[in-house]
Amino acid sequence: RLGRPPPERRNPLIVKVEGIGRAAFGAGEAAAVFLQMFGALWFALFDIARAPRSLRFTSLVYQLYRVGWQAIPIILLITFLIGAIIAQQGIFHFRKFGAESYVVDMVGILVLRELGVLIVAIMVAGRSGSAYTAGLGSMKMREEIDALSTMGLDPVTVLVLPRILALIVAL
Repeated sequence: RLGRPPPERRNPLIVKVEGIGRAAFGAGEAAAVFLQMFGALWFALFDIARAPRSLRFTSLVYQLYRVGWQAIPIILLITFLIGAIIAQQGIFHFRKFGAESYVVDMVGILVLRELGVLIVAIMVAGRSGSAYTAGLGSMKMREEIDALSTMGLDPVTVLVLPRILALIVAL
């Protein structure tokens, strides 16, 4: 304390407003990065529409296998378990009204029509999204994406577009 000035006390309201401003600026930067990636994806789609042979069909089929076919066991298991839980809860509540026979209809409608689609979409997006992020992140770390650019190939067309198209087809 001998040679130091006392610590500056800041107004808590100014600190909060500054935090909100920094968060808004960060959200704006994230939105700009998202829009840049979305635009690059659309340009890649237009390039594929102009020259369909430039689509890497083998990569698309491989990604479709990974996203769709390999996801089936876990999706079946989770959907079955959710259906079983809904049936158990339905029997518990429908028994009060003597309507246990309607549980099968309820499970069929809920799981196949309503919840099934949502659950599958969330599970595939989470499973595939994390796999895509890990795969592309490790490629970026090993400078494989830079190597594609050096070879004159568009990384979005080679890496991102087959994954997005496979995800759309699989869902």
